[in-house]
Amino acid sequence: MVSLGCQKAYVKNLILRYPVVLCIGKDTVSSKLDYLLKGGITMKQILDKPKALAYSTQNITGRLEVLKRVGYDFQRNGINVLDFSRKRFVAEMEKLDA
Repeated sequence: MVSLGCQKAYVKNLILRYPVVLCIGKDTVSSKLDYLLKGGITMKQILDKPKALAYSTQNITGRLEVLKRVGYDFQRNGINVLDFSRKRFVAEMEKLDA
């Protein structure tokens, strides 16, 4: 994460807030970060809500595709939607898609 421009203090804070990230392999974390960043999420948002890294790459990419299709704005609405249960996520997308 430091190689992506994050200050060591931010990375330390991430680990303190979400120590499970230490159990995720380097390549997996890198892959998840790539998908999230390409999906329009900022590094600051990821550092503020590190639980987004807990989900499978498949889950992240699937949700990002759906959110892109409905025009979801991460800068305005945040990334909490990534943390919704499957049922709540589907319900939210139905509302946004209507």
